[in-house]
Amino acid sequence: MLNIDQNVNYVRVEGKIQSSPVFNHVFDDIGYYSMVIEVPRISGKSDFIKVILQEKMLVVNGVLLDFGMLVGVVGSLVQSMKYGYKDVLVLANAVDIIDVPGRGEEGFENTVVFGGCIHQWYPIREVSEGKELKVSIIKNDVGKRPVMLKVVSWGKSAYYMESNYSLEDNIIVKARLESRMKPPKEGYNTEEYIRTHESSLLSILPSNN
Repeated sequence: MLNIDQNVNYVRVEGKIQSSPVFNHVFDDIGYYSMVIEVPRISGKSDFIKVILQEKMLVVNGVLLDFGMLVGVVGSLVQSMKYGYKDVLVLANAVDIIDVPGRGEEGFENTVVFGGCIHQWYPIREVSEGKELKVSIIKNDVGKRPVMLKVVSWGKSAYYMESNYSLEDNIIVKARLESRMKPPKEGYNTEEYIRTHESSLLSILPSNN
């Protein structure tokens, strides 16, 4: 396996556009839009991933992106904040239209490769009978602002993390990006639940550093 740069921040997600692109903001005279992609899991459940893309990416091969289209997005994670929750979004570098749904038996691709240092560290805990997890926050300092990704490891992976890594260690993870609905924090004038993103550990990758 090829070693990977310690500061890698890469995302590839595939799925159906659940909400059509809408204007989000302007930065350096460039218009940015946001859309939500529904990424199915093999289990039948789905994750809903928010994507930010430049206006010039709204048309792919002469076709305007719209609700229900199957697309693949390549990009990186960027930090976000909503109603008191720190979150990550996908900033698109490229968008393509998928002709066939997913990758055969493996389903739609949902891959994050993310490197940084272990910024926060929580002990293993049991969430239900026979199911144990460990939560880590990995901080990537490359770019204009740091990005912090919540990584959840389960079972044997949780014990491997606990035994082989410590706070402030460098690490590169391959993970799946997932969405969670959380209630609004106290003090925010909203009753809507907030969709946030975290990741589920698939493997730990070697670094070239």
